[in-house]
Amino acid sequence: MKSLMRSAVRWVEVAGYIASSLVFLTFYMRRMVPLRLVALCSNVAFLTYAFALHLAPIAILHGALIPVNIVRLIGALRERADKPHSGNHLRQNVGNSLSVAPPEVRVMPKTLRDAGLARTDAPGCRAADNGRSGEVRTARRQDSARLEARRGHDVV
Repeated sequence: MKSLMRSAVRWVEVAGYIASSLVFLTFYMRRMVPLRLVALCSNVAFLTYAFALHLAPIAILHGALIPVNIVRLIGALRERADKPHSGNHLRQNVGNSLSVAPPEVRVMPKTLRDAGLARTDAPGCRAADNGRSGEVRTARRQDSARLEARRGHDVV
């Protein structure tokens, strides 16, 4: 009889250690679906442990956590189904031609000046070496002359 009681106690202790290990394992998981699956296994293991030892607070806690984990698992599965897996969509779209960009992709200029949208005639603006540096210097001088004329100073 005592040996049967000892084996039952050991079994319950093993269930408790497994449940605790599963909880510990959830803290190292980065993705939501495996985390929720391990958490559900942990809840079941803790319920087994709690019912075997008549531990009502642990049974209540993990009994309440099972529906929470199920709802969150379903949400994570739906979210994962809505967005493509990282990397897979690139392999499908690109295929073997990695050097050719798809027609819907446009290469944007690095700077506003490259796009022709920069104001190179603004005071204090440096011109790129595009053959217009003389024009920009002249425009800068004219702007400076206008500003000085407004103030009533003569510009030489």
